Amino acid sequence: MKSLLLLLLILISSQSFAQMGKEMNVNLGDFVFKTTYDTANYETTYNLEKNGKLVFTSKTEFWIDTLMYFDVNNSGTNTLFISEYSGGAHCCYFLLAGEITDNKIKIFDTLYTGNAYFEFKDLNNDGKYEIQTNYDGIAYAFTNYAETRFPLLIYKWNGSKFENITKDYPSMVMAEINIFMPEIDEIKKAPDFKCPIGNEDTFNTLAGSLKTVLTAIAYSYMTIGEMSKGIDLINKTYNCPDKQKFLTELNEYYKIK
Repeated sequence: MKSLLLLLLILISSQSFAQMGKEMNVNLGDFVFKTTYDTANYETTYNLEKNGKLVFTSKTEFWIDTLMYFDVNNSGTNTLFISEYSGGAHCCYFLLAGEITDNKIKIFDTLYTGNAYFEFKDLNNDGKYEIQTNYDGIAYAFTNYAETRFPLLIYKWNGSKFENITKDYPSMVMAEINIFMPEIDEIKKAPDFKCPIGNEDTFNTLAGSLKTVLTAIAYSYMTIGEMSKGIDLINKTYNCPDKQKFLTELNEYYKIK
Protein backbone atom coordinates (compact mmCIF):
# COMPACT_ATOMS: atom_id res chain seq x y z
CA MET A 1 0.00 0.00 0.00
CA LYS A 2 1.47 3.29 -1.08
CA SER A 3 0.69 6.60 0.54
CA LEU A 4 0.63 9.67 -1.65
CA LEU A 5 2.12 11.74 1.14
CA LEU A 6 5.23 9.60 1.00
CA LEU A 7 5.28 9.32 -2.78
CA LEU A 8 5.16 13.08 -3.16
CA LEU A 9 8.54 13.32 -1.52
CA ILE A 10 9.94 11.39 -4.46
CA LEU A 11 7.92 12.39 -7.48
CA ILE A 12 8.40 16.02 -8.43
CA SER A 13 5.56 15.85 -10.97
CA SER A 14 3.04 15.27 -8.16
CA GLN A 15 2.57 18.37 -6.07
CA SER A 16 1.11 18.84 -2.60
CA PHE A 17 1.25 22.01 -0.56
CA ALA A 18 -0.12 22.67 2.93
CA GLN A 19 -0.05 26.23 4.24
CA MET A 20 -2.83 26.83 6.74
CA GLY A 21 -3.42 30.54 7.07
CA LYS A 22 -0.50 31.42 4.80
CA GLU A 23 -0.45 32.69 1.26
CA MET A 24 0.35 30.17 -1.48
CA ASN A 25 2.47 30.74 -4.54
CA VAL A 26 2.67 27.40 -6.33
CA ASN A 27 3.79 26.39 -9.81
CA LEU A 28 1.34 24.01 -11.50
CA GLY A 29 2.85 23.25 -14.88
CA ASP A 30 2.21 26.27 -17.10
CA PHE A 31 0.31 28.02 -14.33
CA VAL A 32 0.97 29.66 -10.98
CA PHE A 33 -1.62 29.25 -8.24
CA LYS A 34 -1.71 32.09 -5.69
CA THR A 35 -3.84 32.73 -2.63
CA THR A 36 -4.43 35.74 -0.42
CA TYR A 37 -6.39 35.56 2.82
CA ASP A 38 -8.41 38.64 3.79
CA THR A 39 -8.46 38.78 7.59
CA ALA A 40 -11.04 41.59 7.59
CA ASN A 41 -13.62 39.81 5.47
CA TYR A 42 -12.59 36.27 6.39
CA GLU A 43 -12.24 35.05 2.82
CA THR A 44 -9.56 33.68 0.55
CA THR A 45 -8.94 34.92 -2.98
CA TYR A 46 -7.20 32.43 -5.25
CA ASN A 47 -5.75 33.36 -8.60
CA LEU A 48 -4.38 31.47 -11.56
CA GLU A 49 -1.62 33.13 -13.57
CA LYS A 50 -0.08 32.14 -16.88
CA ASN A 51 2.99 33.80 -18.35
CA GLY A 52 2.77 36.41 -15.61
CA LYS A 53 -0.82 37.37 -16.44
CA LEU A 54 -3.95 36.78 -14.39
CA VAL A 55 -6.23 34.36 -16.24
CA PHE A 56 -8.62 33.26 -13.48
CA THR A 57 -9.73 34.44 -10.04
CA SER A 58 -12.23 33.24 -7.47
CA LYS A 59 -13.03 33.55 -3.77
CA THR A 60 -13.99 31.25 -0.93
CA GLU A 61 -15.14 32.01 2.60
CA PHE A 62 -12.70 29.40 3.92
CA TRP A 63 -8.95 28.93 4.26
CA ILE A 64 -7.23 26.93 1.58
CA ASP A 65 -5.01 24.67 3.65
CA THR A 66 -3.84 22.09 1.09
CA LEU A 67 -3.38 22.01 -2.68
CA MET A 68 -2.72 18.84 -4.69
CA TYR A 69 -2.27 18.43 -8.44
CA PHE A 70 -1.49 14.91 -9.60
CA ASP A 71 -2.62 11.93 -11.66
CA VAL A 72 -4.88 10.27 -9.10
CA ASN A 73 -6.12 7.49 -11.41
CA ASN A 74 -2.94 6.82 -13.39
CA SER A 75 -4.76 8.01 -16.50
CA GLY A 76 -2.20 10.50 -17.77
CA THR A 77 -4.27 13.51 -16.66
CA ASN A 78 -3.76 15.52 -13.49
CA THR A 79 -6.64 16.36 -11.18
CA LEU A 80 -6.65 19.46 -9.00
CA PHE A 81 -7.62 18.91 -5.36
CA ILE A 82 -8.18 21.90 -3.08
CA SER A 83 -8.74 21.35 0.65
CA GLU A 84 -10.66 24.12 2.38
CA TYR A 85 -11.00 24.57 6.12
CA SER A 86 -13.72 26.62 7.79
CA GLY A 87 -11.93 27.16 11.09
CA GLY A 88 -13.68 27.12 14.43
CA ALA A 89 -14.03 24.33 16.98
CA HIS A 90 -14.21 20.83 15.53
CA CYS A 91 -14.99 21.82 11.97
CA CYS A 92 -14.81 21.59 8.95
CA TYR A 93 -12.87 20.29 5.93
CA PHE A 94 -14.08 20.32 2.33
CA LEU A 95 -12.15 18.59 -0.46
CA LEU A 96 -12.81 20.13 -3.87
CA ALA A 97 -11.84 18.30 -7.06
CA GLY A 98 -11.63 19.56 -10.61
CA GLU A 99 -9.26 20.49 -13.40
CA ILE A 100 -7.42 23.37 -14.97
CA THR A 101 -8.80 23.81 -18.48
CA ASP A 102 -9.22 26.76 -20.83
CA ASN A 103 -7.19 28.85 -18.39
CA LYS A 104 -9.79 28.27 -15.69
CA ILE A 105 -10.21 26.19 -12.57
CA LYS A 106 -13.33 24.08 -12.95
CA ILE A 107 -14.58 22.34 -9.80
CA PHE A 108 -16.68 19.24 -10.44
CA ASP A 109 -17.47 17.97 -6.96
CA THR A 110 -16.90 18.59 -3.25
CA LEU A 111 -16.38 15.98 -0.54
CA TYR A 112 -17.39 17.14 2.93
CA THR A 113 -15.31 15.39 5.58
CA GLY A 114 -16.29 17.47 8.59
CA ASN A 115 -13.68 17.37 11.32
CA ALA A 116 -11.98 14.36 9.75
CA TYR A 117 -8.99 14.92 7.52
CA PHE A 118 -8.14 12.69 4.56
CA GLU A 119 -5.23 10.91 2.95
CA PHE A 120 -4.67 9.61 -0.57
CA LYS A 121 -3.54 5.98 -0.55
CA ASP A 122 -3.18 3.26 -3.14
CA LEU A 123 -5.03 0.73 -1.00
CA ASN A 124 -5.06 -2.16 -3.46
CA ASN A 125 -1.75 -1.43 -5.23
CA ASP A 126 -3.34 -0.87 -8.64
CA GLY A 127 -1.60 2.46 -9.28
CA LYS A 128 -4.75 4.43 -8.51
CA TYR A 129 -5.28 6.40 -5.33
CA GLU A 130 -8.25 6.15 -3.00
CA ILE A 131 -9.23 8.80 -0.45
CA GLN A 132 -9.26 7.46 3.10
CA THR A 133 -11.12 9.48 5.70
CA ASN A 134 -13.56 9.00 8.58
CA TYR A 135 -17.21 9.71 9.32
CA ASP A 136 -17.69 12.33 12.01
CA GLY A 137 -21.49 12.50 11.92
CA ILE A 138 -21.75 10.72 15.27
CA ALA A 139 -20.15 13.67 17.09
CA TYR A 140 -22.42 15.15 19.78
CA ALA A 141 -25.27 12.79 18.90
CA PHE A 142 -25.34 10.95 22.22
CA THR A 143 -22.54 12.43 24.32
CA ASN A 144 -19.64 14.88 24.26
CA TYR A 145 -17.16 15.21 21.41
CA ALA A 146 -14.30 13.57 23.28
CA GLU A 147 -16.24 10.29 23.27
CA THR A 148 -16.86 10.33 19.51
CA ARG A 149 -15.85 7.33 17.40
CA PHE A 150 -15.04 7.85 13.74
CA PRO A 151 -15.93 4.98 11.38
CA LEU A 152 -13.75 4.44 8.34
CA LEU A 153 -14.81 5.84 4.96
CA ILE A 154 -13.10 5.30 1.61
CA TYR A 155 -13.79 7.21 -1.60
CA LYS A 156 -12.44 7.26 -5.10
CA TRP A 157 -12.34 10.03 -7.68
CA ASN A 158 -13.99 8.74 -10.86
CA GLY A 159 -13.12 11.73 -13.01
CA SER A 160 -16.30 13.69 -12.35
CA LYS A 161 -17.33 13.01 -8.75
CA PHE A 162 -16.34 11.38 -5.47
CA GLU A 163 -17.69 7.87 -5.08
CA ASN A 164 -18.05 6.07 -1.75
CA ILE A 165 -16.37 2.67 -2.16
CA THR A 166 -16.04 1.67 1.50
CA LYS A 167 -17.95 -1.54 0.73
CA ASP A 168 -15.00 -2.69 -1.39
CA TYR A 169 -12.75 -2.80 1.69
CA PRO A 170 -14.56 -5.03 4.21
CA SER A 171 -11.36 -6.24 5.87
CA MET A 172 -10.34 -2.67 6.69
CA VAL A 173 -13.80 -1.91 8.07
CA MET A 174 -13.78 -5.09 10.15
CA ALA A 175 -10.41 -4.09 11.58
CA GLU A 176 -12.01 -0.86 12.80
CA ILE A 177 -15.02 -2.73 14.21
CA ASN A 178 -12.67 -5.02 16.11
CA ILE A 179 -11.10 -1.98 17.73
CA PHE A 180 -14.51 -0.69 18.85
CA MET A 181 -15.90 -4.02 20.09
CA PRO A 182 -13.97 -4.38 23.40
CA GLU A 183 -15.17 -0.94 24.46
CA ILE A 184 -18.72 -2.27 24.86
CA ASP A 185 -17.86 -4.47 27.86
CA GLU A 186 -15.41 -1.91 29.23
CA ILE A 187 -18.17 0.70 29.41
CA LYS A 188 -20.86 -1.63 30.74
CA LYS A 189 -18.57 -2.97 33.48
CA ALA A 190 -17.56 0.48 34.69
CA PRO A 191 -18.66 1.02 38.32
CA ASP A 192 -20.60 4.19 37.51
CA PHE A 193 -22.42 2.89 34.43
CA LYS A 194 -26.19 3.18 34.71
CA CYS A 195 -29.13 3.33 32.36
CA PRO A 196 -31.08 6.57 31.97
CA ILE A 197 -34.27 6.80 34.01
CA GLY A 198 -37.42 8.08 32.37
CA ASN A 199 -36.59 10.88 29.97
CA GLU A 200 -33.06 11.44 31.26
CA ASP A 201 -30.57 12.50 28.61
CA THR A 202 -27.48 10.33 28.12
CA PHE A 203 -25.21 13.24 27.22
CA ASN A 204 -22.00 13.14 29.27
CA THR A 205 -22.87 9.72 30.69
CA LEU A 206 -21.46 6.25 30.15
CA ALA A 207 -24.77 5.23 28.60
CA GLY A 208 -24.19 7.95 26.01
CA SER A 209 -20.68 6.64 25.43
CA LEU A 210 -22.07 3.15 24.91
CA LYS A 211 -24.58 4.47 22.37
CA THR A 212 -21.75 6.22 20.55
CA VAL A 213 -19.62 3.07 20.30
CA LEU A 214 -22.58 0.97 19.19
CA THR A 215 -23.54 3.56 16.59
CA ALA A 216 -20.01 3.56 15.19
CA ILE A 217 -20.08 -0.23 14.91
CA ALA A 218 -23.55 -0.32 13.36
CA TYR A 219 -22.61 2.42 10.90
CA SER A 220 -19.46 0.51 9.97
CA TYR A 221 -21.44 -2.66 9.33
CA MET A 222 -23.83 -0.64 7.18
CA THR A 223 -21.00 0.60 4.95
CA ILE A 224 -20.16 -2.98 3.97
CA GLY A 225 -23.76 -4.12 3.51
CA GLU A 226 -24.13 -5.96 6.83
CA MET A 227 -26.45 -3.58 8.66
CA SER A 228 -28.41 -6.36 10.39
CA LYS A 229 -25.29 -7.31 12.37
CA GLY A 230 -25.19 -3.85 13.89
CA ILE A 231 -28.85 -3.96 14.88
CA ASP A 232 -28.44 -7.45 16.33
CA LEU A 233 -25.47 -6.24 18.39
CA ILE A 234 -27.46 -3.31 19.77
CA ASN A 235 -30.40 -5.55 20.69
CA LYS A 236 -28.01 -7.89 22.47
CA THR A 237 -25.84 -5.39 24.33
CA TYR A 238 -27.93 -2.25 24.96
CA ASN A 239 -30.54 -3.22 27.52
CA CYS A 240 -31.59 0.16 28.86
CA PRO A 241 -35.28 1.22 28.87
CA ASP A 242 -34.67 3.77 26.10
CA LYS A 243 -33.50 1.12 23.60
CA GLN A 244 -36.42 1.69 21.24
CA LYS A 245 -35.81 5.44 21.28
CA PHE A 246 -32.14 4.75 20.49
CA LEU A 247 -33.07 2.49 17.55
CA THR A 248 -35.53 5.08 16.26
CA GLU A 249 -32.83 7.76 16.34
CA LEU A 250 -30.41 5.49 14.46
CA ASN A 251 -33.00 5.01 11.73
CA GLU A 252 -33.92 8.67 11.58
CA TYR A 253 -30.42 10.16 11.57
CA TYR A 254 -28.23 7.44 10.07
CA LYS A 255 -30.65 5.20 8.12
CA ILE A 256 -29.55 2.30 10.32
CA LYS A 257 -32.56 0.00 10.67
